[in-house]
Amino acid sequence: MYRFYGYSTFAVKARLNHVSLEVGGHKIASFPDGTEIKFNNTQDHFQNTMLGTCHHMLVGDFVFTDEKNGLRGTVNIGDVPRRPRDYLAGKIEQ
Repeated sequence: MYRFYGYSTFAVKARLNHVSLEVGGHKIASFPDGTEIKFNNTQDHFQNTMLGTCHHMLVGDFVFTDEKNGLRGTVNIGDVPRRPRDYLAGKIEQ
């Protein structure tokens, strides 16, 4: 059985038709073999909050770190040049 724990902090920035939620902190997934994978939170953007069709997007980088096995993975969501906002790209490094 694995454990999942961590913390989050929030800062809200509201504009006329847009709300940004800056999320700090991290989460940790702990496995029975002693492996722990630590990862951060992405940022939340809410568009068209007053007019139009409201939509919610997660943007930014997820960074996953496994110190026991020397691995680091990065997933970029919504901020990849010349790609749609719902595109993601990532890499794994040792």
